[in-house]
Amino acid sequence: MKQKIIAYIIALVIFTALEALWLSQAAPHIYASVSPLMSAQPNLLGALLFFLAYPIGILYFTVFPNIGNISKTFGNAALLGALCYGTYSLTNLATLEGWTSMISIFDIGWGMILTALTAGGTAIIYGKIYPPVQK
Repeated sequence: MKQKIIAYIIALVIFTALEALWLSQAAPHIYASVSPLMSAQPNLLGALLFFLAYPIGILYFTVFPNIGNISKTFGNAALLGALCYGTYSLTNLATLEGWTSMISIFDIGWGMILTALTAGGTAIIYGKIYPPVQK
């Protein structure tokens, strides 16, 4: 259990740092055309729940099943990121006026990169702390 908590903390730190960088630097430019659709006061509870939950999914679906296989970890994480961020972005494309295909492309691409870097970074750091047992 201790090992999983450590992996979670690693993933949470990497994910939060990367997402904070994206939200502060890239997002204001990419999402400028849909800023009228955005709430003046974001729902911080919703954001907090996502930030706490998504790293669990990254660990469960990409890191833990692929211990010792970093390329599979990165590949599975990129797919997970495309699916998760794509669900949000493509739903917005289908339902929100002003949401463009280009925004969805950036959003899905970011989800792939963010998830792959979080999973890969977590796997590498976790592997240094708890090296996989060689069979």
